Amino acid sequence: MKTEKTDKTEALAKKQEKKDVLAKKQAKKEASLKKQEKKAPLLKEKEKKESEINLAESIRKELAELKRLLSLPEVARDQRLARSYTKRINLIAPVSEAFDTYALSGDDADAEVLSKELLKLSLEDFGPDIYAGAGVCVRALHNKVSLTEEEADAILKKRLPIFGVKIRPVESSPEFMRFECVGEKAYAVISQMEPSAFGENVAFSYYPILVAQNKIEDEDVRVDIFNSSGKGGQNVNKVETAVRMTHIPTGITVTCQDERSQLQNKKHAAQILKERVLAHYEDAQETLVKEAKSKLF
Repeated sequence: MKTEKTDKTEALAKKQEKKDVLAKKQAKKEASLKKQEKKAPLLKEKEKKESEINLAESIRKELAELKRLLSLPEVARDQRLARSYTKRINLIAPVSEAFDTYALSGDDADAEVLSKELLKLSLEDFGPDIYAGAGVCVRALHNKVSLTEEEADAILKKRLPIFGVKIRPVESSPEFMRFECVGEKAYAVISQMEPSAFGENVAFSYYPILVAQNKIEDEDVRVDIFNSSGKGGQNVNKVETAVRMTHIPTGITVTCQDERSQLQNKKHAAQILKERVLAHYEDAQETLVKEAKSKLF
């Protein structure tokens, strides 16, 4: 016969066994999460590259179609339409060329060139609509040339008598200065300044300051719904629960099919898309600053 003590011992053993099973499951889950965290940067980079390749392929098709249309006699006779097609061809041709080069080589350096060309195109497509102002880089080209931060600031203020434009120095050294001019029409004015605006033997370059992309407009997002191919029971495989969101201006694409419902996948995809678009424009701003600096050194 089992004694009361034996019953308690068995109950404690079963309780401990359950705890051990739960602990193993938790440890397995944590290990899986850590593994996913390690893979996340690689997956993000892979998805970014795939998005860029898809976008570049569509641009190459657009280029081929525009060239075909431009060869038609009825288009050639319409000077306004022909100019419009030619302008677009000149704008997207560098992307197509960069894509062809990368497709042949597969090199990381060529992939970076393609990324930069796509970035330039996305900025050209939107132009002043996403410009919050202009950054200005100034460098004295001769050791004997003297230009102080105050003098450079005064020159900018003289050229930008527009109400609301704020000018502030962000970098300053004896040979190099960088200013940010934030306000309406600042970029338009600075882009028209003559090469000698800051004096002889003083070079300058400029770049657009992008508007902070804190919100993604609905019209800029394409949403595709499809059947999930992952685990999660019969529901996700029979019902269209998976979601693919594409940010049209940048070509960034996010796919979510981990959740059991379409609504949950939409929320998850929207959050990831927002983060990636924000990161895209932050990277874009950094690239624009580096390119402006590189023109002076």
